[in-house]
Amino acid sequence: MQGYPFFSKCSFFKHLKPREVIQKVEQQQTLVQAKQSAYREILAGMKDRKADPYRIRILEFGLQEMEHRLQWLEELRGELRADLKKGRTTCKPSPSAPSRKNTSVRP
Repeated sequence: MQGYPFFSKCSFFKHLKPREVIQKVEQQQTLVQAKQSAYREILAGMKDRKADPYRIRILEFGLQEMEHRLQWLEELRGELRADLKKGRTTCKPSPSAPSRKNTSVRP
């Protein structure tokens, strides 16, 4: 996925031990939380200065995206921990994940 280097790394998690994967997910959560905190401070300053409302909206979108990413990471971490307790070594796809349908266009 372009723009999300962590997601590219996820493709190789099958080569790691489950505890290592959990550690990497937790590290990513910490990074996103720190970035989110910095964005909140920037946003508050922009609102105080009455910055361009479109720039404010873009930053708000970024914060919403980070919140969604944190939710996804937390779900993944929870699934990994549950799998580890059950003795599984790989994560199963989420039952709420959208199904992959063939969307190719044929002439």
